[in-house]
Amino acid sequence: MGQESEEDETNEGTMGEEADAFANLEMQIESEITKYKSTGKLAFYEVDKDVTTGVHADPLLWWKEKRFQFPILACLARKYLCIPATEAPSERIFSTASLLLSKFRNRMDPELAGRMVFVKKNYDWYEEFLTKKASEE
Repeated sequence: MGQESEEDETNEGTMGEEADAFANLEMQIESEITKYKSTGKLAFYEVDKDVTTGVHADPLLWWKEKRFQFPILACLARKYLCIPATEAPSERIFSTASLLLSKFRNRMDPELAGRMVFVKKNYDWYEEFLTKKASEE
């Protein structure tokens, strides 16, 4: 009503800038999706060949190469394509934890328990690392 404070006017300016930034981002996303759809058939990179199933491809390598052409979509691809398809890795960690944490160790600090599971799961790698380092010296 003509009695707006300077703070109100500043907030209105900020809201307009945010709306413009959002609209700009939305246009960039739509542009990337259109460009991605027009690429046609995607040529993936061979990882290994299997006689029974044919050629296996690694889409993460394709997205890595195209990360400058499709920066927003490549970020999403890295985020969602790296999710394991099975629960096996997490089941193995729970199994290891159940071996380390028994009814006699039920008051163990959670941070210590996590460190113990980490050491147990990575011990073979650490031994190999020490052996390799000793052979280099």
